[in-house]
Amino acid sequence: MIHALQGVQSIIMVPEDDDGPVRLFHTSLRDFLTTQARSHDFFINPVTSHLSVAADCLTVMTAHHGGPFYEIRVLKYAARRWCNHLLSAIKEGGGDNPPFTQDDGFMNILMGFVSGEFDRWLNSIIAQVESVNILETLNLVLQVRAKQHSHCKVVYLFHFDSNPSNCHQTCNRSLKKSWPL
Repeated sequence: MIHALQGVQSIIMVPEDDDGPVRLFHTSLRDFLTTQARSHDFFINPVTSHLSVAADCLTVMTAHHGGPFYEIRVLKYAARRWCNHLLSAIKEGGGDNPPFTQDDGFMNILMGFVSGEFDRWLNSIIAQVESVNILETLNLVLQVRAKQHSHCKVVYLFHFDSNPSNCHQTCNRSLKKSWPL
């Protein structure tokens, strides 16, 4: 990745290794790229982009069978960050009617993850002692009240217990109520 970005390092900070984040030097570049009237063909829709990354994270975790998520680099990123991307899509979209509720493809991916790999994901983050931050983000996602969708709706505001031993049961029960399968 580093080699591919060398030509644009005057406008972005290229990380020293493939694990580091790529960052923009100036927020004005982000403002330009995310304002369609200004960027035209270069427009990047933040809602769509975050939702796409969240979907990719959920897809790669759902497709992975066996072993903890934290043993493979791409799965580690997916396990840690899918909630952040989903929350960013909600915030960028205004929060009242989350964009993912109108996207059947994303909802199918999300429901497939919740019904299949959610327990293993939750056990992985608890084992990595990362549950508090990730579950706080997931809690923010679930606080969003969504309008009725063809096959699900997010309706419950709930609190994750900060004790990891209690967290799994509470979280699993709440998600099954929020996204009935």
